[in-house]
Amino acid sequence: MDREIFESTGAAPEDNQKPSPPLLVIVRLNGVDATVEWDQVLGATSYNLYVAPQPGITKNNYQSLAGGRKFSGVTSPSTITGLTNHTYYFVVTSVAGGVEGPESLPGTATLWNPAGNLTNISIYSVAAGLTNRTTAYAAGGKKVYKTSDGGSTWNALAGGIDGLDVRALAVDGPRIYAATRDFFGGPASQIWRSADAGLSWEAVVPDGGSPGELNKSLAIDPTTPATIYAGDFHLPSMTEPGDSFVIKSTDSGSAWSHLPDPTEPEGAEIRAYAIAISPSEHGTLYVGGSGTPNLVKSVDGGVTWTNVSMGSGYVNCLAIDPVHLDTVYAGNMNFTQVSQGLYKSIDGGRSWTRKNAGFPTPLPRINALLVDPVNPLYIHAATDTGYYFSSEGGDYWTAGNGGLNSPGARLIYSLTLTESRQLIPGTSSGLFVLDLSPFNLTWSSLNVAQFRNDLVLSWSQNAQGFVLEMTDTLASTTPWEVVTNAPAMADGNITVTLDIAGRARFYRLRKP
Repeated sequence: MDREIFESTGAAPEDNQKPSPPLLVIVRLNGVDATVEWDQVLGATSYNLYVAPQPGITKNNYQSLAGGRKFSGVTSPSTITGLTNHTYYFVVTSVAGGVEGPESLPGTATLWNPAGNLTNISIYSVAAGLTNRTTAYAAGGKKVYKTSDGGSTWNALAGGIDGLDVRALAVDGPRIYAATRDFFGGPASQIWRSADAGLSWEAVVPDGGSPGELNKSLAIDPTTPATIYAGDFHLPSMTEPGDSFVIKSTDSGSAWSHLPDPTEPEGAEIRAYAIAISPSEHGTLYVGGSGTPNLVKSVDGGVTWTNVSMGSGYVNCLAIDPVHLDTVYAGNMNFTQVSQGLYKSIDGGRSWTRKNAGFPTPLPRINALLVDPVNPLYIHAATDTGYYFSSEGGDYWTAGNGGLNSPGARLIYSLTLTESRQLIPGTSSGLFVLDLSPFNLTWSSLNVAQFRNDLVLSWSQNAQGFVLEMTDTLASTTPWEVVTNAPAMADGNITVTLDIAGRARFYRLRKP
């Protein structure tokens, strides 16, 4: 009898030699259960299903993700029970001949919880400070409410604010600012301030006039929190023409003055449905609304303005990328109040591109936008048909309305994120909460290393969907080229190996 030992030196097959994944994964919620369906793959003998309450799940990393689970040998449809208050991501792999293939594109399911007992109340504004942990504030039903537990319970505040129709809130630590609406021929708008987390209040703008706008806006400068901007107001000191309806305070709200209108075009008048302030560039802000122009930018704290309009219509909301400061998002509707969806600028407002893939038709009105501070590619949108999110910098939008079970709950006016990562929308049917604390919102960092005559570029395998590009110069007219070298997987990273060029070369990762 021959007794021979054989050693296999073959490597595991590459993904392109393994069974293909399903092309489409669909997730349907039924209460706290999710039914997952996918198309059948020719030659597959079974399927594996992976799920986690955070993006970027793969067959290799699911055990390292909080709440990550694997279901082996499943068939379509499969039901996953007992989901809780998160956004879940599902991927499916095919198995053939004992070999497991790569992951499908993810399907998602978002499950909101009602917040406290505030139902059937229209909540027009919600706000949470940058350093307030689980504390947030909400305004609706002529009351201002406070939560100290991330939105689970809410209590109405007194101290002078009760009974006022507050339409905008801004928070900085224990200081809270609240702006009330006005009526033609009725009570003037006001701004109230609390310095003790809502225990007591004083009217710091007792007569804000009656410009006739239901919308009010407040924004605190994160670089100098004593500076606050507000719109739309008509102080007794306002001079027309010349003064805009935007007012500013540089002493935490004790004194206010009007900012000027733009000097051109002739007759320019700005109104502030939305104000967005750069998180790190002092004095840079955007103001959008129904004025002419409808969107302006200032780099000197509102002393001068530049027209950065994307076209006609009204600007409902604004948000600035906290990392890429020239990236700005805006919700827009035309003069007949038909939504134009989302616009995005990557050059500080000089040019705009519509980003509406994934939204339903007709386009929803976007009432509030929030760029996630953990990963600026992750955008949250509050609309009149529900909540949508994008993990691709607005390039594609996904609905996440599980638990928002009525048209009123899906009519979202405002949106805030607590420091503890509770996402809280104010809706026509009260408050809801979504726990984003498990999210590992990895955004991709490109690592570069030299090994002999090779250049090795790598990035996290969790950060999926990025394209590696290169260029010889950073001149704006020089195009970036896609690197076509085949990537490899090693130690949780995607790596690409290149020959070292005999000249300078620049590399970047881009989300298409």
